[in-house]
Amino acid sequence: MVDGVAAAVLTTLQIVGSALTWWVTLFWAMATDGCFEHCREEFVYHAWKVTWGGLALGLVITVVGLWVAAKRQTTLSVWPVAGIAVGIIAVVIGAHLINIAAGN
Repeated sequence: MVDGVAAAVLTTLQIVGSALTWWVTLFWAMATDGCFEHCREEFVYHAWKVTWGGLALGLVITVVGLWVAAKRQTTLSVWPVAGIAVGIIAVVIGAHLINIAAGN
């Protein structure tokens, strides 16, 4: 019972967090507005791909993991945590790429 509630809460947090993160990444294109010659705008597209792909992969890990764990009657709450971790790693890598794009 507690594991199911924890999995539901963590999955909800992951979905909301992923949606908010996706929305914030839409503004990453403006990271290169202040620089001219030393900007590397191609990294903005790579940052979007890495971040959005990582967020999507995290959601897939959560959904598939929850489905398999429910079928096998094993611990559920591990899968949203794994999905959140993948999303966080993707955002950190994407933010690093944006930093490169801005010439920092």
